[in-house]
Amino acid sequence: MVDSIPMPLKLGIAAGIGLFLALIGLQNAGIVTGDPTTLVTLGDFSKPQALLATAGFLLIAGLAVRKNSGRHHYWGASGDVHRRCLRP
Repeated sequence: MVDSIPMPLKLGIAAGIGLFLALIGLQNAGIVTGDPTTLVTLGDFSKPQALLATAGFLLIAGLAVRKNSGRHHYWGASGDVHRRCLRP
């Protein structure tokens, strides 16, 4: 049954799920917000949650480019800081 699904369709479904999860994460971080006209718009980057999420993403992207194997630990640490310090 699984072999009958074409590979491009499998990859498209996986990409769609990934983009949906990314949108949820960006919304929780405050980077994107709802808008009645366009459905999605940029959020307020003066909030600490959005700044921390952006800085964490840039840190992880930079470490991934350098092929640093410890980049996952930095992602967990930034999430822990967010959970402990920035959420009431």
